[in-house]
Amino acid sequence: SQEAPDGVTAEGMILGTPGYMSPEQARGESVVKRADIWAFGVVLCEMVTGERLFGGGGTAEALAAVLTREANLGQVPVSVRRLLAACLEKDPRRRLRDIGDVMLLAETESIASPEAATQRTPGRWYGLVAAAGLIAAVALAGWWSASRRPDRPLTRFALDLGGNAIGGSDGGVAISPDGRRIVFTQRGADGQMQLATRLLDQSQPAVLAGTSGGHQPFFSPDSQWIGYFADRSMHKVSVQGGAPVTLASVNDYNTGGAWDPGGNIFAPLTHSASLSVIPAAGGTFKAFTKFAVGEQTHRWPQVLPDGDILFTDNTIVTGMEAASIAVADRKSGTHQIVQRGGYAGRYVAPGYLLYVHSGVLSAVRFDLASRKVKGSPIPLVEDLDADNLTGNGHYEFSEAPQGGGTLVYLQGKAMPKEWNVTMLEAPGKARRLIPPGPYYNPAFSPDGRRFAVSGGTQGIDILVFELDNNGSGARTRLTSDGTSDRPVWTRDGTGIVYGSKKSPPGLWWTRADGGAEPELLLPASHPVMPWSFSPDGKRLAYFEVDPQTGYDLWILPVDFSDRAHPKAGRPEPFLRTSFHESNPAFSPDGRWIAYFSNESGLNEVYVRSATGESGKWQISNGGGMFPVWSPNGHELFYESPDNRLQVADYTVDGAGIKVGKHRQWSNLPLQNVAKGNYAITPDGKGFAIFEAAETAAGPPRVGVLLNFIDELKRKLP
Repeated sequence: SQEAPDGVTAEGMILGTPGYMSPEQARGESVVKRADIWAFGVVLCEMVTGERLFGGGGTAEALAAVLTREANLGQVPVSVRRLLAACLEKDPRRRLRDIGDVMLLAETESIASPEAATQRTPGRWYGLVAAAGLIAAVALAGWWSASRRPDRPLTRFALDLGGNAIGGSDGGVAISPDGRRIVFTQRGADGQMQLATRLLDQSQPAVLAGTSGGHQPFFSPDSQWIGYFADRSMHKVSVQGGAPVTLASVNDYNTGGAWDPGGNIFAPLTHSASLSVIPAAGGTFKAFTKFAVGEQTHRWPQVLPDGDILFTDNTIVTGMEAASIAVADRKSGTHQIVQRGGYAGRYVAPGYLLYVHSGVLSAVRFDLASRKVKGSPIPLVEDLDADNLTGNGHYEFSEAPQGGGTLVYLQGKAMPKEWNVTMLEAPGKARRLIPPGPYYNPAFSPDGRRFAVSGGTQGIDILVFELDNNGSGARTRLTSDGTSDRPVWTRDGTGIVYGSKKSPPGLWWTRADGGAEPELLLPASHPVMPWSFSPDGKRLAYFEVDPQTGYDLWILPVDFSDRAHPKAGRPEPFLRTSFHESNPAFSPDGRWIAYFSNESGLNEVYVRSATGESGKWQISNGGGMFPVWSPNGHELFYESPDNRLQVADYTVDGAGIKVGKHRQWSNLPLQNVAKGNYAITPDGKGFAIFEAAETAAGPPRVGVLLNFIDELKRKLP
């Protein structure tokens, strides 16, 4: 099938003018002459009222209106109201059977309704009926025979969500089980995310008040509630609006939820957690699944028809191309892998498994009873705005209407598999630094001659590049476990500290030239990530992901008297709150630590004393992440919510920080990788950035596929 301009039919689509097609024809079902009766009723109603009945908003809105909205006959004269009601029955079995019955019903209505007799002039309605019948006959003659089909063909159209809709890693869309409504994320006037809904038969969205920061929405089975995450909590809100209800506290960076008919919600508490379950009425989360050996995340759950839970299973928390689709038993929580090499799995009855790989939505036959796939997968949707970092497929499915099935998805391009690393020596002056790749958390060596990153699509490891003038320096791979991230150079440039989830997990040290085996510096029971050394090289600032308190900041004393075998001291908590604090960066003089936190409801950059003195100073205003100090001692850089490099001037005023002017340092967008994506040179004169790859222009649109199950049956018989 193919998309056509509003109001125009195209080869491979259902045939007919959208506002005049019967519901069964709009669904692509086989039609009989009662479809003519429907079209006649629409034409007659529009002649009487002078208004469009199901049109006016384009193809998408007209089709949705025909399928979901009852005809409003309140403005129709009583003398023909019963006639039109009989013509506009959505169920063809209850609709008027023959056009010849129109005259009989019209005459019966006139005789039975004394009120109608006072509203008409002799012969007026007979003339209208005759005229409408002639018009309908002419309009329908061209497509009647062609519209008779043995099955329901795929119908494809797109919905414009408006200029505030969000795509990419922050985007999301879901469709209600009854197939009437979608919910999606958009940017509010204050720049924060919020939820909005839209009925498929309407052209304008409605903002759900009170959902600021809301993301990852999902529907209740009865289509009356929307679950979502915001401000370190899980909430629900009625589709009709009203005050949201807080269900439970969770950590940030959640990855999906699923609501079952029994009144339970399944969700991971954070991106590095297994699945838990909570009553939809509110309460306390209880553990549901457990990690098998090597597993690091369970996310994007779906409740199956038999009550078991389908979800995405992976051995790393960032990068889902090598993830697997698993099914957990409802009673025991034990799980088994059913499909390897994909993410964002969804089961579609009577027997299909959908999943995303390499930015393409594919389907394969799947037997629910045996938990086995059958045959080879086939591609279905390629213009999908999938996020392979988090595994959000940005699509959802409903069996409505009438079992034909409706798939909705964010149109766009999947996140690229690699991006350019660009050297900005001044605003507007750029050159390639190293070859493109899937990189994260960049860092220059203290002498500026080498460049470390973490990278990979099938796992993340530490890589070091020798820098040259043409951007093609030699590369050394320091780790190979697939779970190593965030390289931090020691002050003398001979070693690198990084975080790893291999056994045992914790902070590790290795020689920067790869000349020795890595050594465990600090074992940890929770994920930990190093971020910066103090100027004297004796203290390491890092953050920990604690299941109880979220992201916390710590300081680790490190003894480098034996440079070949450094020793860690006792970790010291720096900042542990109920909020999310991350990316602690020592200032050039060692007096301050910059970090970002969501304590205001929005990620902002703050500064605190590194020596235990009291005081806290907010640097960014309106959003900020990933703070980096300039070595000049009076500039602090950070990333804005629109992924641009910002700089704030500051001065030290006694025992505090005085913030000056803010300005955009470069208009070049950074690639959003949910990790560090830029690094300052040791002399402070330039930056290495991950340059944003080309994306679809404008805000995202929602692709809609009607009769999706019939399409699966044709392609995977």
